[in-house]
Amino acid sequence: ARFPSHCSYALGKSKSGFSRLIVPNPDGSETTLFAKDTIHEALFTRNYKHYGQANETYFGADGGSAPLIDPDNQTNIIAKLLSGTAQSDIAHLPVEAQEWLTSLVRTSTTEISIDLTEDDFVRHYKNMPEKKASSSSTKHVGHYIFAARAADGVLRRITTKIAQLSLWAGAPLPRWGPCILTMLEKGKGPFIEKLRIIQLAESDYNWVLGEIWGKRLGRHCQKEHSLHPAQFATRGQICNSAALTTCLFFDIHQQTRETSAVAMLDAKACFDRNLHAMSIPVGEKYGIPRTDSIFLYRALRVFLCSRQSRSSFTGVWSRHWPICWPTCSCGGYFQ
Repeated sequence: ARFPSHCSYALGKSKSGFSRLIVPNPDGSETTLFAKDTIHEALFTRNYKHYGQANETYFGADGGSAPLIDPDNQTNIIAKLLSGTAQSDIAHLPVEAQEWLTSLVRTSTTEISIDLTEDDFVRHYKNMPEKKASSSSTKHVGHYIFAARAADGVLRRITTKIAQLSLWAGAPLPRWGPCILTMLEKGKGPFIEKLRIIQLAESDYNWVLGEIWGKRLGRHCQKEHSLHPAQFATRGQICNSAALTTCLFFDIHQQTRETSAVAMLDAKACFDRNLHAMSIPVGEKYGIPRTDSIFLYRALRVFLCSRQSRSSFTGVWSRHWPICWPTCSCGGYFQ
């Protein structure tokens, strides 16, 4: 059973953790780090700034307008954004920001069901390959696979009910806060700005997010034709569809000699610049119930505000580092 892995090792295809880190200097030069402590400090200094990028936006902690979309603020304008009556509240913002915010008017006529069933649990875990043990709370994937395949369904029914109550109450479980961040090379060398960050959350938390925000939200948007025709990351389409459409566009306009223009943008770290509070009006626009929107907001908030992070390099753990932004609206409440 281990023969394929031995072949990969012999052929030089096996992967291991990096033993050095290349960081940029203010003068444009680069420094290669080998010591564990300096690598730990460089990683956390970089990630702290990286995860705080959204705070510099208009509704971020440093943007000045954060209370307008804060669900804990009684005078927030979330309901106005969804109804299209927030023009006077956002008049002080730049034109491009106003234009985007006016597009948040609710388009869905029905809400997505947030009911979780035993069948949903079994469907998700029954045929899942057991290849990882990444749970911070030691509740690994294999435990849920066993529950899904067991003749007695009491374990899966309990797990499903706990997740259901968490959704209904808009209160994520405390053990869903910790998250393992794995930084991998993308084939471009151990450059600190070229590492890919993969977040490994709790398995049942992943199931809840995938079931509601992945499957049901996607189907709902397709059913109500809420997605732009140029959105190819949907069911029934493949990634090649986008490339083929682009090639056809070029060929047709070349043959017809019609004037045309194409803008292809790859927004760097776009998801890391998203504000957690903005997930509330955006989700509700497409049919996510308010309790579910609050659930996701609180889950993301707890992850960044209530936790401290540490890194492991060649088996040695660093000290704990804070993640919460100094000017975060939580005011250190979660610390």
